[in-house]
Amino acid sequence: NRGPQLTAVTSLFLSLAWLSMMLRTYVRVRMLRSFGLDDWLAVAALVLFTIYTSFVFESIKHGVTKHVSDLSPSQVEQVIKDFYINDIFFFSTTALVKLSVSALLLRIAVKRYQRYIIYSQVVVTVLFTVVTTVLMMFSCRPIEYFWTRYNPLHTTNGTCIVDGTGVTIILYVYVGHAVIADFTFAILPWYIIRGSSLTPRDKVSIIAVLGMGMLAGIAAAVRTPYVHHIETSGDITYAVADVSIWGTIEPGLGLFAASVGTLRPLF
Repeated sequence: NRGPQLTAVTSLFLSLAWLSMMLRTYVRVRMLRSFGLDDWLAVAALVLFTIYTSFVFESIKHGVTKHVSDLSPSQVEQVIKDFYINDIFFFSTTALVKLSVSALLLRIAVKRYQRYIIYSQVVVTVLFTVVTTVLMMFSCRPIEYFWTRYNPLHTTNGTCIVDGTGVTIILYVYVGHAVIADFTFAILPWYIIRGSSLTPRDKVSIIAVLGMGMLAGIAAAVRTPYVHHIETSGDITYAVADVSIWGTIEPGLGLFAASVGTLRPLF
């Protein structure tokens, strides 16, 4: 049972996300009096991330980190249902994190090509999130067949447009976009501030903080092999544990990095 491990990881990153957001709100509202679009997007991302983690905790109760042999058919069905819901909130949360970082960089981007790069990432993020969410939500007909097919006691008949291989492909494409976006947002600040009047020490500190976003991209890449393992594993409820762990780290780390990037006035 890897429930304690998943509980610890989820609790840690949920706490980091809330702590950094509270500090961010203090800086933007009390110190700078400039609570902008990037902050509102970060708040929305935090709300969705909180909902996402609540379903993670709920799925732990249902046995998401236990072996299939230790669960009843109805429990396995409930675990897959939780996974289905989690994926929808996962895509929405990570998208809002990227949009928040985009809005933050637009505050300081001055050159046209920099803004074009940011806007292109915004468009790709929105389009990809809509497409992947719709594919995941309506991958099976009826919708509940996505999870009832794992319970032999259910007599519900249905079909799935997107099978396990299709889901894996979707998530591989997602990872490719996530890595490109996170690395772009981590490298772009250098080109934005390199000609500014900031001291070299300040430039390095800002780039280092904003560069933390690359860690979220790395977490997305690490998550991918575990997604493929779900398809090939006969112990699906236990195999989902790693996906849930890295699926919590990625948006949690992204939220933390995005908020820490705004705390310079506090120090």
